[in-house]
Amino acid sequence: MNKFLIGVTGLLFCLLHLNVCGQQLFIRRYVADEYKAGMTYGMTQGEYGVLYVANGDGVLRYDGHEWQTIILPNHESPVGLSVDSVGRIYVSVPGDFGYMQKNDSGSYKYQSLVPLLPLKYQHVSTVNNIVQVGEYILFLSEDHLYVYTNGKIKVMDLSLGYPGIIKIHNHVYILREDALYIFKDGDFELSHFQIGNKSDIRSISGFSHNRFLVLDFNDRLWIVDPAADKTANKRLLLDNIGTYVKGAELYDVTFLDNGLIAIVAEGNIVFFREDGSVAHHIGPDVLRYIYLGEFFEDDAHNMWFACGREMLQICTSSPLSYYNDLNGIHHKIFSLGETGNFQYVGSGWGYYYREKGTTQFLPFHGVDGAGWSLYNIHNKLYAAHETGVWEVQGKTAVRLRDDQDGVSSICGFKNKPGRLIYAISYTPGIFLMEKKGDRWSKKKVKGFEANCNTVTADDERGYIWTSHPNKGIYKLRLNEAMDSVIESKFFDSRNGLPSNLNNKVYRLEASNKIVVATIEGIYTYNDKTERIEADKKINAALGPNFCIYTLAENQAGDIYFCGAIPHVKQTPGLLKKQSDGSFKLVLTPFNKVAKKIEELRVDVDVPILISRDGNVYFGDDLTLVKYDSKQKSFYDEPIYVAVKNVWAGDSLILKNKNDQSVNVPFTRNNFKFQFASFLLEDPEKITYQHKLIGFDDKWSDWTSSHEAIYTNLSQGSYTFSVRAKDQYDRISKPVTFSFYIHPPWYKTIWAYCADAILLAALMYFIAKVYTWRVRAQKIKLQQRVDLQNQELLAQNEELSAINEEVYSKNEAISDQAKELERLNFTKDKLFSIVSHDLRGPVRQVQDVLDLMDRNYISADEFQTMMPRLRENIRHTSNLTENLLYWARQQMDGLQVKASVFDLRVIVEENFRLFKSMAENKGIVLTNFVEPTLWVYADSDMMRLVLRNLISNAIKFTSNGGKIMIGYNRDQEYTMIFVEDTGTGLGKDEILMLFRNEQFTKYGTSGEKGSGLGFSLCREFTERNGGTITVESELDKGTKISFTMPNDA
Repeated sequence: MNKFLIGVTGLLFCLLHLNVCGQQLFIRRYVADEYKAGMTYGMTQGEYGVLYVANGDGVLRYDGHEWQTIILPNHESPVGLSVDSVGRIYVSVPGDFGYMQKNDSGSYKYQSLVPLLPLKYQHVSTVNNIVQVGEYILFLSEDHLYVYTNGKIKVMDLSLGYPGIIKIHNHVYILREDALYIFKDGDFELSHFQIGNKSDIRSISGFSHNRFLVLDFNDRLWIVDPAADKTANKRLLLDNIGTYVKGAELYDVTFLDNGLIAIVAEGNIVFFREDGSVAHHIGPDVLRYIYLGEFFEDDAHNMWFACGREMLQICTSSPLSYYNDLNGIHHKIFSLGETGNFQYVGSGWGYYYREKGTTQFLPFHGVDGAGWSLYNIHNKLYAAHETGVWEVQGKTAVRLRDDQDGVSSICGFKNKPGRLIYAISYTPGIFLMEKKGDRWSKKKVKGFEANCNTVTADDERGYIWTSHPNKGIYKLRLNEAMDSVIESKFFDSRNGLPSNLNNKVYRLEASNKIVVATIEGIYTYNDKTERIEADKKINAALGPNFCIYTLAENQAGDIYFCGAIPHVKQTPGLLKKQSDGSFKLVLTPFNKVAKKIEELRVDVDVPILISRDGNVYFGDDLTLVKYDSKQKSFYDEPIYVAVKNVWAGDSLILKNKNDQSVNVPFTRNNFKFQFASFLLEDPEKITYQHKLIGFDDKWSDWTSSHEAIYTNLSQGSYTFSVRAKDQYDRISKPVTFSFYIHPPWYKTIWAYCADAILLAALMYFIAKVYTWRVRAQKIKLQQRVDLQNQELLAQNEELSAINEEVYSKNEAISDQAKELERLNFTKDKLFSIVSHDLRGPVRQVQDVLDLMDRNYISADEFQTMMPRLRENIRHTSNLTENLLYWARQQMDGLQVKASVFDLRVIVEENFRLFKSMAENKGIVLTNFVEPTLWVYADSDMMRLVLRNLISNAIKFTSNGGKIMIGYNRDQEYTMIFVEDTGTGLGKDEILMLFRNEQFTKYGTSGEKGSGLGFSLCREFTERNGGTITVESELDKGTKISFTMPNDA
């Protein structure tokens, strides 16, 4: 009833006051329709950070993934609630208190502690507060304090009233009269904290350095240091706090882990810094006039409030906060500025201003239309507005000229006060404004006609930089009067830019350089090479494919920016400058407001303002995001994940335990794993990876699924491992669940033994049957074999005779085939040579006769040709004769007609035949063969042999050489030899002669051979019972000898 009255009173009070909304923190609301239960009264946190809520329908359990309602006996509503580190839930209901613990089946069972009390204390009043300290659990009712430890309860007769038990710095205190008593070793003793009159104290909280915060009923906040001297241990931090919440009743104070002091009031939460300044103020418009009940700060350093039909999670761990329409910003933000004690926002509707110390933005009246940019120079703030240039002064804005439209950007030089350069949207060129007296003149700057949407002044180098939306950037130098361009340089992708799109120029004052925000990171102007070059140090930190939309630099050289990674996200970020000049990329705090994107946009404009107090503001569409770089953050703290449930088949084998190992039968080899991280801040942004060791080779992809399913697993040992990643890219350590799948029954040792026995018996039976059948068949087969053997013997003898006949015929056919192949090869090669050698001389005679017939040559000229013609005709005659002999020989038409004849006659005949031919070449031909040299051979064949040998000797003997025809004779054979001093033959050529490989060579006077001569000589000699030999040495000469029998 008291809570209800307080809530109604708070609601009426807020309705009577003006709507006030402070700078906002990120708030998540959980309504009854989501958690499917009744009114909430209190909350706490248990194992792994699981949230437990005292609710009208029971105890709610929330692990970041799903809500669970734990029903108490008789469906009682819990009043007090606390959970220890192992998940034991201590609860109190009217007339009882105890704990709930999970049994082996995963269900909670309630155990009352009242039976442990002495009989006179077993009629208990309602326990409103439950606190844990070490091994002790303290249950506080209206008139008693019950201390439970090690299965026993100690009862203390205490009537404490408000505020009851106070837990500060992991210690428990009670407030009595004018002092705090601390709980130690199961009892209370006086602490060093003297507080004065107890009735003046509204709330007490711990503070930094073991100090305390005391909120009194006079709306004052004190800092108390128990260790200090009594005369100086108390200091006033805030006075008249009610003015911050417009007189709303103050409820409580707490010191947060982020270093801020939170004061909870009726319809308001105000966060103060240690110096007493306001950091954040959440007013009734944001809280929607709800009742703010019990609250606590969770393990992730965020605040939770139990608010009746809903719960609030306020993200106090993040250094980000924001302003939106509740703070007076109603249109898309285009620009940000600051001067004096005011902050300004340019939007699609106009300009807003906010005085420092306030949280509401108010509009400038009469300045309607888009406010594209704000520019600070000469201690003045100028606004580029669609109606012209305005000078902003405090809460007012003055238009400098009445004849300007569509101004998109302004800049100026610090050393030239009273002059501004500006650009007009969709209008070529840039323009000069100059102040003369109290009036401003304007003129177009000559010598530049390109469209541009931004202008930037480079004071150090004296340039104006402009950027074109889709072409590139320009560097302009103006004359002294600043009304003409005297030097211009254009930069695009040909001068170093990665693209012609989305290039914006900035001057970094602390670094003293010109940089360009591009789709491939940040580029720097190099005045030595006159090129735009990638900034290696900055882009090394950014990584590849990081598009930068806007940026700003603080005095320390840190660069704040807004950018995007294609197909990943669009986000603000920080490039923190290091001592060695490199940069460190910081994205973690900004992941809170990062947006997932697919394709990269190039038309994004996120203005950035670095305030003089160090805070950084980003204009994100309709929201102004503030980054407090000084606020303590907790991104280096670990996160956790747990395996919640494991099913094997349709059986639940694990529930809310980790690092377990179980054995399961093969019939349940289908597994489902459920897991959760228990992170309560933006749990929908948490992703998971899992891996089944023994089955998977690598981790799965990151997904938001809380389940993993594996089917038809084989027997063996497995370990399921899962890890989580939150929105800040923190990755938890993996947790594991191990299990062993037994083999199927047919793969057990007993099954193998039974199979072996059955197999052995079956094999024995088969062997016996087979042996009997073999014996019977053997007798029958033996009879058949004997009969068939007799028949086969007869057939084998017949086949052997046939095979011998076939073999002899095959041998003969094979020899004939080889001989035919040899003859065909010889024929083909011979005709190729002969056709060429015959065609040449015959053609030459024909040509000479044609010339004579046409009177083209005289008789004298013909006479000079006669020796050559005679030689060709002689060569042709010899070739023809050799060919005829060879043809007859090949066709077995040439028979040896041996007879006794005088070899001297044939030698002398050939000597006279070749004498003149030798003399024509200057060769000495000598015959040493004696007369009356009788031999037995075919005289015609021997004549051809000798003629060929003498002809070849002349052919291959040079002018001045010698040829000798001689002989040797023994009792059986006569040998004739022809020896010359000619060119000789090589060893390979001699081998070719005896392998019957026809080849030709040109003589010393260009004479040609047919390749037939030696082959015929060898054939004829061997047919006549003789042999032929060749002795030769290159460049010294050749001696060819052949023999023939002396008689028959």
